[in-house]
Amino acid sequence: EAVLGAFVATKLEAVHWGEDIVNSLVLSAERKDFIRDLVRHHGRAGSSRFDDFVRDKGKGLVGLLSGPPGAGKTLTAEAVAEIAHRPLCMISPSELGDSATSVQTQLVRFLELAETWNAVVLLDKADVFLAERGDDNLAQNAITSIFLRHLEYYQCILLLTTNRLDSFNEAFQSRVHFCFEYGALDASARKAIWTAFLNKIKQDTDVQVAAGEEEIEKLAQRELNGRQIKNVVHLSQAVAAQRQTAITLDSMLLAVDFAG
Repeated sequence: EAVLGAFVATKLEAVHWGEDIVNSLVLSAERKDFIRDLVRHHGRAGSSRFDDFVRDKGKGLVGLLSGPPGAGKTLTAEAVAEIAHRPLCMISPSELGDSATSVQTQLVRFLELAETWNAVVLLDKADVFLAERGDDNLAQNAITSIFLRHLEYYQCILLLTTNRLDSFNEAFQSRVHFCFEYGALDASARKAIWTAFLNKIKQDTDVQVAAGEEEIEKLAQRELNGRQIKNVVHLSQAVAAQRQTAITLDSMLLAVDFAG
């Protein structure tokens, strides 16, 4: 649960932004450049920013990230926050409630906080709230209307994730500035993710990685998503650090079995 509290101001230090996280995304170079340029331009003030005909409307940047779990949606949101040099505010459906009154109250609260912090907002599993409206579900219609209204006037960066792109309301789709659809990872994409995480272990820890191109090729044949690969590497690193040994193909395959 997210809470606000007091802290020692003398312990504050400058944030070290990791813009290179975008290189870990399994996206084409063209899409990575698109994200960088779009986010950086949104952070600029001045006449180059497009505005709606209605004052304070359409100044935000709304993106939809669609795909199966572990395909890179959350990592994309983290990359956007790092590029923008802004904090990431993550919101789950459970934090907003399931009634129109609760959603209205909590959504306003989160969006006002995000605007105060100039944060990037990630609303996970947004399809729960933005499904197609129908005559037989007035409560769902009210929730969808609340979201649509706030989206139009929100002025920061808002990213939404979904596993079901086809369930989204058409009125909402017209309010999205860009949409990235992530497919299931193939062997080539999995290899890139394995390589990225193992390289990070080499850079950030003292643990040795005794796995080269051939070993990573074998790992990439396992049908894991990005989150599962991250968990396997984390388990392997923890065990290797405790045993003061290197991470090997065998140790990672064992971690795959334990990670399920």
